Amino acid sequence: MRISILGAGEVGTHLARALIGDGHQVILIDSSPEAVQKARDGLDIEVIEGHGGNVDVLETAGVAQADLFCAVTYNDELNMLASLLAKKLGARQTAVRVRGLSHVTRKRFFYRKTLDFDLTISPEEMTATAISREVRGQDLTAVESVAEGKIQLHRFELSGRFDAAGRKIKDIKLPRQCLIAALVRGTSILIPGGDDEIHLGDEVLLIGATETMERVDKILGGRMQLPRRIMIVGGGRAGVAAATTLLRLRLKVVILEKERARCEVLSELLPGAEIVNADGTNLQHLLEEGVERIDLFLALTEKDEINLITCQLAAELGVGQTVAQVWKPGYQELTKRFNLSAVISPRTLIAERILRFVRAGGNSRVTSIEQGRAEIIELDLNEGSPLVKKPLKDVTFPRGALVGAVIRGEDAFVPRGLDVLEPGDTVIVFALTQARRSVEALSG
Repeated sequence: MRISILGAGEVGTHLARALIGDGHQVILIDSSPEAVQKARDGLDIEVIEGHGGNVDVLETAGVAQADLFCAVTYNDELNMLASLLAKKLGARQTAVRVRGLSHVTRKRFFYRKTLDFDLTISPEEMTATAISREVRGQDLTAVESVAEGKIQLHRFELSGRFDAAGRKIKDIKLPRQCLIAALVRGTSILIPGGDDEIHLGDEVLLIGATETMERVDKILGGRMQLPRRIMIVGGGRAGVAAATTLLRLRLKVVILEKERARCEVLSELLPGAEIVNADGTNLQHLLEEGVERIDLFLALTEKDEINLITCQLAAELGVGQTVAQVWKPGYQELTKRFNLSAVISPRTLIAERILRFVRAGGNSRVTSIEQGRAEIIELDLNEGSPLVKKPLKDVTFPRGALVGAVIRGEDAFVPRGLDVLEPGDTVIVFALTQARRSVEALSG
């Protein structure tokens, strides 16, 4: 594939290196002479100096012939403008980096449909998801996020610790906003009915709205030892995104933020969290806030150095689990010396997400799972779709597929039999691979 990348910073150069390793033809674009020279010195590719919002620059970079245009600068507005221009010039698909909790992520589907983005990426949201996985430990086998993160698929491998084993699906009380999409039994995948029984050793796949799925672990009887008290250093976008996710798990969250004005904002954004005006690098402040009683310590400021130092202090004071957000590749090599439990690299998360998109053939609407045996399909319903304007229970649906969720506007919900689908809805369908074409024919 021919891929153009706007932004030659940490994210853009890391992404370019990964794509080159996969055999793709990559061109970088950046307005900073220093970034351009650094990219030219470190990567054997073409690098164009110029502003991403300048059509002449984009044409010089050959964006019209690009299979994929990735805008990954720190500027949301520039990323969106450049991606819109790239599409108008002829780029086949676009991937746009946006900040977590911005107006774009709150109205993600509106922006995607209006500006024709194929993929939007928020490093803050991806960091929060990675932290959520770290908190859950190993009981949760895996999590897949679809529909721009509004829907999740959770996989549970049932062992003796789960009281769902041996029960019929209709007897398992799940929240309204999730359902059992499939059972993986040995080498077979079963899309079950209410009378099917879950066996010990089965892998259960549940699909549903993200907010509900954050708590679903406990509902199946998991006996996870979740941290009781979590401290976050840094009340920026990453800290807010992580706290929002952790509060949904009903955990105790304390945020240390050294800017008093920001603390006032955080108190309004996160009424369930304890906000403390303190400096995470100040030993006395950490002691005053009882850091030795913390189960999980997260350093999520925008400065790698601060994150590493605060985690080191926390570890020395007795915190058993410390996690730092680190952007710079050089610092990731130092983390072993800092006695960290885990490191989260947003630039790596972004690159991995785009690589998955590229390797899937550039289709952000289909997520392949279970070694390609099943798929999660995002299907936009038009006026002529046979699925619309009648109760879901009256719809004839392809064998080996089910509607797992519906996106209507910016809201996600799991439909029931009496719910009526509408033109303009996006339905999230779980399907065996052989049913994909039949499902896609239902869009209308």
